[in-house]
Amino acid sequence: MNNIFENFALFLFFYLFQSLIYVYSIYLFSNHPVELKPFLICSFLSMLATYIARSMLTYGVHTLFSLIALILLAVGFLKIPAQRVVKSTLIIAILTFFFELIVSLVCVTIIGNDRYKEFLQTNHGKTVIGILINLLLLLSVLPFYFIKKIKARQQGEFYNGKNSQETGFSDN
Repeated sequence: MNNIFENFALFLFFYLFQSLIYVYSIYLFSNHPVELKPFLICSFLSMLATYIARSMLTYGVHTLFSLIALILLAVGFLKIPAQRVVKSTLIIAILTFFFELIVSLVCVTIIGNDRYKEFLQTNHGKTVIGILINLLLLLSVLPFYFIKKIKARQQGEFYNGKNSQETGFSDN
């Protein structure tokens, strides 16, 4: 029973959370308006690609596969220009790797290298570290959203579904 809850938490708080953040970040960094239905579908497909990659490929390779799948989804399904998607994905990848480094360094400093390696061998450990990295990524993306929103308001434009280029949201 614990395994079911652990897998549910892994899907919900790691795979889905990460996919939502990644897809929204692509929209945000590429200045493309968010359309809810394609956003959710793309996030779900990205989550599936990430899950498949993590269960079949080795560590590190799965991240590259997931990002390539995300690029293909964003260009093909969301119709965001490829150059913008690649730039956005590169920013996301750099932020993710940076936060992985920070979390790893903090954990090694606090609990030691051997205990940290043991912790990462468990699904619980991977889930906790993944959630921390995703939270840090979310906290780093939020300022970009608020900056765009403030700029839109300073230009006299408020979110009403018509200025989605400025705020990153659309009613579709």
